[in-house]
Amino acid sequence: MRKLRALCLALILFTPFLNQQVAHAAWITNQISPLDVTNNAGLPSAYDLTQISFGVSDANPNNYEFFLYFAQPVTYNLFADGLGSWAAVLLDVDGDGKVDYSLETTSNIYENNTIHPGKFVNRVIATPVTSSICEVETWSNIPAKVNWIGFTIPKVCLPVPDKITVQGYSEHGTGTTSQFDYAPDQPWQISMSGAAVVSPAPTPTLTPQASLLYQSINVIFTPKGIWTGMKDIFLLAESSSGLPLSWQSSTQTVCRPNLSDSAHFDLILVAPGICSISFMQAGSVKYAAAETKILSFAVSGQPTSPTAKKVTIVCKKGSLIKKVIALKPVCPKGYQKSK
Repeated sequence: MRKLRALCLALILFTPFLNQQVAHAAWITNQISPLDVTNNAGLPSAYDLTQISFGVSDANPNNYEFFLYFAQPVTYNLFADGLGSWAAVLLDVDGDGKVDYSLETTSNIYENNTIHPGKFVNRVIATPVTSSICEVETWSNIPAKVNWIGFTIPKVCLPVPDKITVQGYSEHGTGTTSQFDYAPDQPWQISMSGAAVVSPAPTPTLTPQASLLYQSINVIFTPKGIWTGMKDIFLLAESSSGLPLSWQSSTQTVCRPNLSDSAHFDLILVAPGICSISFMQAGSVKYAAAETKILSFAVSGQPTSPTAKKVTIVCKKGSLIKKVIALKPVCPKGYQKSK
C-alpha cells in the first residue's frame, strides 16, 4: 500500500531531528536517505520505517553512526516483544547487490537514552553468523518520545570503500512473509566521507542503567482429558509484576492462541498431538524481562470416557438366591430382583 506523506522539502531534510532532545554533538558528515513510500499489507504501524541516515559526529569521530527512523515514536519493548521482532541496518560493501553485513537489534529493551549492545552479523558466508569483529552499540531516547534508534560501530573494525549501499529493515515477529519493511525502498548509496553539516547529532548518555527488578510468570492449568472437540480452553497466567503477558504457540498444527479474544488466554485446539504454549513478559523501565514460561500437554482426538463400573444385584427364586454382576445386570428367568 502507498504511504501518504505530503511533506515539503524542508521537512524531508529536517524532520529526523525535530524530536531529538539530546544534542550534545554536531555532525561532521551526515546523509539522509529518500523516504520509504511502500509497505507490505498487514504491517503494524509501530514497525513502519520511513528513512535511514548515516553520519559521523564530533563526539565520536572514530565511529560510524546509522539511524533508523520510524513512522511513530519508538517504545522501550519494540524489539523485546517475545515474538522475535527485530530491525537492522543492511550493508552492501562490495556493490554486488547482496547484503554483506548487518547491524541488528537484540531482545534488550531500549531504556531511557542509554547505550546497550547490538549484534554484528556476517552475511558474506552462506549461513549468516553473529560476529565479534565489530562491536555494535544501539540506543534510542524513550523519555523524549523520539522516532529513531541509533547504531554505532568503530571505523577500524570494518574497512570499507568510500561508496557503499545501505538499507534499513524492520520486521514484526519472525518467519513472517508480510510484516516487514525496508527504508528506503531500494538500497541507497552513501559516501563514507560525505560533506560536512552542522545539524545536531543525537548522542546517548553514558550513565549506567539502574538495576531492574525481577519478575516471574505463573501459569495455573491442570490439563486432563483435553480433546480436539472441546472449546473455550482458558488458561490462567500472570506475571508477578502485574505487567501484561504475550503468548504464542510453537505447535500451531495442534493448538494456537485465539488472538481475537484479548481479554482471555483462550486456546483453540486444532488436531491431536502435543500442545506447547509459551508465555512471555518483555519487561519495562522498572522490571527486567521475565523468563519464558512454557506449558505443554497432550491433546487427544476424541473425548476420554470414564471407565464404566459393573453393578451387582441379588435375585431370588423361592429359597434360591443368586448374585448377578454385570454392566446392566438382569435376573435369570424365574428369578426376581431382591429389593
